[in-house]
Amino acid sequence: MCKELTKRHEKVMQCTLEEACSYYEKNEPKGEFVFVVEGADIEELESREQQKWEQVPIEEHMQNYLARGMERKEAMKAVAKDRGMTKNQVYKELMR
Repeated sequence: MCKELTKRHEKVMQCTLEEACSYYEKNEPKGEFVFVVEGADIEELESREQQKWEQVPIEEHMQNYLARGMERKEAMKAVAKDRGMTKNQVYKELMR
């Protein structure tokens, strides 16, 4: 959390949102504040996305892209990317 950026009394406080709320319940907030929030790690997000798709049958996953108007080849490529597979592996799974 940053306070009074670019000013004489600039202050930076590294804390959780919960800690910031607790602090300002006891201390009256004055001035301008900026909250800098760290996002999730990209690898973690990709892993969650992959796990989400693994819960869906591959045929349904493929149909999802086809229904959006994708060509079969492009849909297979998208399914492969979502699942961390090769297009060849997707093709073999669909042919079972």
